[in-house]
Amino acid sequence: MKRTFFWGGLLAAFFWIGLPGLSAQDLGSEFDAGTPSTSSSGAASASANSPLVWSGDHLGVYHQPLWGDNWDFNNEALWPQMDNTIGIKYSSGPVKLVVNGTVETVASPNTWSQMSIFKPGETYLSWAPGQFLLNFGYQIYNWGVADKNNPSDGLNARDWAQGWDAPKVPLLSADLRWFPDRHLSLEGVLAPYQTPSQFPVDFQSSTQAGLNTGAAQLSAAGLGTFFPGYTPTASTSLPPNNPNSAVAGARVNYYSSAADLSLSYIYDMDPYPTPVVTMSSYAVPAGALGAGSPATTFWVPGQIQLVNKRIHRFGANVKTTVGPYGLWLE
Repeated sequence: MKRTFFWGGLLAAFFWIGLPGLSAQDLGSEFDAGTPSTSSSGAASASANSPLVWSGDHLGVYHQPLWGDNWDFNNEALWPQMDNTIGIKYSSGPVKLVVNGTVETVASPNTWSQMSIFKPGETYLSWAPGQFLLNFGYQIYNWGVADKNNPSDGLNARDWAQGWDAPKVPLLSADLRWFPDRHLSLEGVLAPYQTPSQFPVDFQSSTQAGLNTGAAQLSAAGLGTFFPGYTPTASTSLPPNNPNSAVAGARVNYYSSAADLSLSYIYDMDPYPTPVVTMSSYAVPAGALGAGSPATTFWVPGQIQLVNKRIHRFGANVKTTVGPYGLWLE
């Protein structure tokens, strides 16, 4: 099996921004696995007591093809890339503003001319009055206790065009958390529409190519006369940018010295399209397939529509220790 050897150069320096005391945000991140709450590279804009802090991250990646007959970069996941990320955080009492963005510079596989695009990152306004925490804006959620792939974590779409380590796409949403006491928290999330995941493959073009190949094979086999005008088509139905693709989620967390528990539910859109096939029928008269052959009907795919359907996600998480060992169950 042919493989591609990936290697990258990473230039980064990391620093930590200390947050005094225990806040609602700290408690809410107990079940948020995989993303540190405060980490970045670069230099702080002011002292630790300043309400304004900025951070930066610079990443260069190069993917080297291993096999000579695969010596190209004709896949977005293989393009040489340089990312420059900047983040700004402003805090004033219970109010916090977070703004992040990335300038991605990639090399075109055809002209190798430099192409830069700006991608908004996690950008939201936070308000923490008393036992409540309200966030509104483009947010990244980390539900579940696993380090990477969380079955109960489905709020954010992913950019699979970036490779297997697909980053999450910030979701425009409102997030409300309530901390009645230090052992319990309740969270609700509402998004007006779901952002579709990005893939390095055009599923519609690939499906259409397969249908065209099948039609050509029928014609080459001498069966074309039974399928006059047979032109199968493929189409895509992405989630609309309206309340018909709205996403809602709820989560309950319980914290104790023995174990941390979590139950969650997400009214979500499936990030992977489901093929909906419409068959076409063609009548074959008696004797057409040979002497004495009866009349019959041939069914072939006439249309394939790729649809992101509505799904329901139920999650349960447990995190505890057994002697010197840690146990995560999701």
